[in-house]
Amino acid sequence: MLEAIFDNMAQGVAVYDANNKLTAFNNQFPKIFGIPEKLMCVGMDREEILTYRTTHGLSNRENPQTQLTDRNHRIQEYSLADGTTYIYERIPTNDGGNILTATDITELKATEERLNQAQKMEVVGQLTGGIAHDFNNILAIIVGNLELCQEIMLADPKSTVIPDRMEAIAQASKRGAELTQRLLAFSRRQSLQPQTINIGQSIADMADLIRRTLGETIDVRISAVPDLSDCTIDPGQFENALLNLAINARDAMGDGGTLTITTSNTYLHATDGDDMEESPPGDYVMVRIADTGSGIPPDIIEHVIEPFFTTKEVGKGSGLGLSMVYGFIRQSYGRMTLESPPGKGTIITIYLPSMNEQPIEAEAAKSMPAIPTSRGESILVVEDDPHVQQMTINMLESLGYKTTTANDGLEAIKCLETGPAPDLLFTDVVLPKGINGIEVAKHARRLLPEIKVLYTSGYPEGMNPVEDTVQPGITLLPKPYLRQDLAKTLRTLLD
Repeated sequence: MLEAIFDNMAQGVAVYDANNKLTAFNNQFPKIFGIPEKLMCVGMDREEILTYRTTHGLSNRENPQTQLTDRNHRIQEYSLADGTTYIYERIPTNDGGNILTATDITELKATEERLNQAQKMEVVGQLTGGIAHDFNNILAIIVGNLELCQEIMLADPKSTVIPDRMEAIAQASKRGAELTQRLLAFSRRQSLQPQTINIGQSIADMADLIRRTLGETIDVRISAVPDLSDCTIDPGQFENALLNLAINARDAMGDGGTLTITTSNTYLHATDGDDMEESPPGDYVMVRIADTGSGIPPDIIEHVIEPFFTTKEVGKGSGLGLSMVYGFIRQSYGRMTLESPPGKGTIITIYLPSMNEQPIEAEAAKSMPAIPTSRGESILVVEDDPHVQQMTINMLESLGYKTTTANDGLEAIKCLETGPAPDLLFTDVVLPKGINGIEVAKHARRLLPEIKVLYTSGYPEGMNPVEDTVQPGITLLPKPYLRQDLAKTLRTLLD
């Protein structure tokens, strides 16, 4: 009976002694490995099997994923050329031999892929519905007020009601820009302006704001090590992320509780997480935010970072808070973990790459006038959208700057090589005809080492926010931007 069970298992099994000699195998084992049954026999050496598979092209394994439970116990996942996927496990025996098992998981992988695809489509549907809901509300305000403005102007051009309508349009447009920025944060494509800062100092500076925001019923406790390493991140986005997490904690604590924020230096090993591509092993600054609230139910904890997913009442939350925080952390080459033991609150831990450089002092122009103007400088504007280009030219010329324009990267390079040298290059990141704004800027700085560069983009595809903007004389202004923000950024660069 045991022999019949052994031979009819779906799993392939082979047993080797301490000398790597085959002592037993079932029918499924040679089938999985593509070896003729007549070739395998008790007493043959394991090397003979490996040699056969190599000489017959059966050892081409794609993407082996190995897990070692100890030095000898090895588990690997292999995908064969015919599309079959199996788990190969080597288990040591007490006599020094090994039991090898091969389990065909092709159908299981296909089922998992279908499930993952269904979950992705559910997220896309949720995302689409959330965007449609929020943007339709925003567009209703803009379109409705513009229509009312037209009617009022026709009836009474001097009406004092129009400025109020225009203010409503401006506020709705700002909401639209913030929504887009949050979506880009989730997708890790937002425009970042990183600086080298001390996280502990940033949290200390925010302490009063956090306490005021959370109210008297929440006991806020902040603990930071004195020698905390510096990080290169966007300070404004970090503050927004921390405040978002604090507000989420407040909402979860209802009648009151304790919010604890702790920081420390730590080292993450390769085994500390599954996704090592964007946050490799190394030194990190850890920020842990723990609350004593109701926690997150196990059935929804996997969905909390999905955009527009929220457990709050309609109109009480956008569902973008955690997804925005997660996207910002990953885009900053960090990691975020979430724990929520039933009835014991929630712990969110953020890891940000540390560095030993001294903080870069922000060149904030506190003494600048409200809208600083040109001092005779010239600017080359590179923008492929004609309406955006014309708006930009109007803004710049209203500030007193001399301008030349280019519709794409090729035109921009030609202007740089043949025309008068501009003081500043103002270029969109994403451009047509195969040359983006980053490449234009590199060409410009080779020709004119002293030229200043101002990038702009609503979606900075292909840009590394750290490498491409943390350089003297280069920064990024996200779209959409206000005239006063453009004016201040230009003066900061040019001065």
